[in-house]
Amino acid sequence: MIGRGGDVNPETIDSWNERVKELTKGYAARNVWNEDETGCLWKAMLKKSLSQKGKRCRGDKNAKQRITAVFFVNAESEKESLIVIGSS
Repeated sequence: MIGRGGDVNPETIDSWNERVKELTKGYAARNVWNEDETGCLWKAMLKKSLSQKGKRCRGDKNAKQRITAVFFVNAESEKESLIVIGSS
């Protein structure tokens, strides 16, 4: 995992919770959406590996494949279809 838990000041969280209420005032809950994404390197070549002495081991250091998944949900817990991006 990347990052550290508990780094955000609780007062900052409370402040943003109030700010979000102001920003979304006048919008129906079905029109307030949250989007998040995650990525996965599902095929990555190693930079180093075990090999037999005297034999050259070569590989393309850029030979990796990544997919990105994007998720959407609104304030009424309605979800949109998952979007998967194979390459940018």
